[in-house]
Amino acid sequence: MEKGEVGKPKDRSVSAEVISRDDAIAQGAKRYFTGRPCKSGHVAERMVSNHTCLDCQLETNLRGRAADPERFIAYSRDTGAVWRSRHPEAQKERYHQNPEYHLARAAEWGRKNPEKARANKAAWKARNPEADHEYRTRRYRATKKASPPWLTEEHRAQMAAIYTEAKTRPGGPWHVDHIVPLLGKNVSGLHVPWNLRVLPAAENCRKGNRMDEAA
Repeated sequence: MEKGEVGKPKDRSVSAEVISRDDAIAQGAKRYFTGRPCKSGHVAERMVSNHTCLDCQLETNLRGRAADPERFIAYSRDTGAVWRSRHPEAQKERYHQNPEYHLARAAEWGRKNPEKARANKAAWKARNPEADHEYRTRRYRATKKASPPWLTEEHRAQMAAIYTEAKTRPGGPWHVDHIVPLLGKNVSGLHVPWNLRVLPAAENCRKGNRMDEAA
C-alpha cells in the first residue's frame, strides 16, 4: 500500500512464519500469522487480542486520519505521551541506540515547525535552568579555549558575519558548524573563520561531533 492510499491490499512479499493464534498465545506473542488472506484480501499478520489483520488496521487508521486529522493527531499524541510516561527507560534506550538519527529528525521537525520549536526550547530552558547554564558554560569554555590569541579584528568580523548569516538566511533553521569539531574524539579544531560554515540544522545534527571525511 502506498503512503496515504486506502482500499486495497499491501503489495509486499510476506516473510512471516506461519503460527496459529493458540501457539502465539502460548509463546506470549502479540501477533500470529495464518498465511491466508483476510476478508479484505490482505495476507498479513493478525493481532492475538482481537484477530484484526494489521493491514486492515492500517487502512482504518488512514481513513480516520483523513476524516478528522486533528482528532487523529491529538489521539496519537496522547497515547504516545502515555506510553513514554510508562516506559521512560525504553525511550532513553531508543535514543541512545541511534542518537544521530533522533537529533536529525528533531532538527528536521524544527525546520518545518519553527515557532513550536522555539516555544519548546524556551520551555525546556525554563524547566532546566541548571542544565542550560551548564551547556552554555561548557560551550563557552570550549570556544574560548579554541580561539587563538592571534585572531585579528578582521577575523572576528568574518566570524560574526557567518553567525549573522546563519540567523538570517531564508529556509532555516541553519547552524554554524565547525568543520573540524572543537571537541573531536581524535582531533580538535580552532574557532577561526576558515573552520566555520553554515549548514542546515538537520545536517549539522547528523554530522554530530565528527569531522567530515572530505575535511
